[in-house]
Amino acid sequence: MNPVQLEGLMAIILFFAIPIVAITMVAGVIIKRNSQRNELRSEIIRNGTSPEMAELLLKPTNKERSKVVALRWGITLVGVGLAALVCNLAGLSTEDIYTWLYIALGGGVGLIVAFVLEMRLASRQPADGDEAR
Repeated sequence: MNPVQLEGLMAIILFFAIPIVAITMVAGVIIKRNSQRNELRSEIIRNGTSPEMAELLLKPTNKERSKVVALRWGITLVGVGLAALVCNLAGLSTEDIYTWLYIALGGGVGLIVAFVLEMRLASRQPADGDEAR
């Protein structure tokens, strides 16, 4: 089998294998999450927790968390985009390893900036116990 045929065979195998693995992983995460939820509910019932406490334990997560995740992804992608722009302006091709290293560096800087902003936002927001006072 010559190298061109081998590349074609690998492309076909990966074309089918990647979606199968991705679907399997997503299904695994969903099954694990559901089993954890069922385990938590059965533990709440077993311990005889009050309805108010059970409602608090089963309440969906805070939407503030989703805003922080969106901020983190946004800043990371801005860092990657700026690094790609700098590489393009510098005339580096995508075949050059330094292009990919600069893009990874841009993503890392974006994550660090997002972390610093998250810490500042968290320090400005009052704790849950402070709001009751």
